[in-house]
Amino acid sequence: MKGHDALIAMRKEGRQPRGVWICHAIDNTRGWATWQKYAGFDRYPEIEILPTESPELLDLRFVVGLTVHVGGMKVYAKAKRLHKALVDAKAKRVITVCGGLIIDSEFGEWDGYVPE
Repeated sequence: MKGHDALIAMRKEGRQPRGVWICHAIDNTRGWATWQKYAGFDRYPEIEILPTESPELLDLRFVVGLTVHVGGMKVYAKAKRLHKALVDAKAKRVITVCGGLIIDSEFGEWDGYVPE
C-alpha cells in the first residue's frame, strides 16, 4: 500500500479529507506520491493498493468516516474482498468499480457502468 502514510499524518493533525481514492495499481499514475504536494488535492487523497496485497491484511484505519472510491479492480472476487474490508474498517460509504460493475455499500451492485 502506498500513499497512506501522508493521509494518516493528515488525519492525526485533525484534518479530514472529503473522501479517498484507492487505485488498484492499474496504470502507475503515481497519484499516491503527489496528492499531498498540491493545494486542493488533499480533499481526495489517492492511495495505491498493489494487486499482490491481501485486502484482509491491510491496515485501513485511515478510511474511518470517509467516502472511499475504488478503481482499477479486475477480478470480482478480489473487488468484493477489498470492498468488504473497507466497509469493515468503518468507511462512511464505499464505491468500488470492477470492470463494468459498481459495488456500492449504500445501493448494492449494478452492472453496465461505462466510464466516460
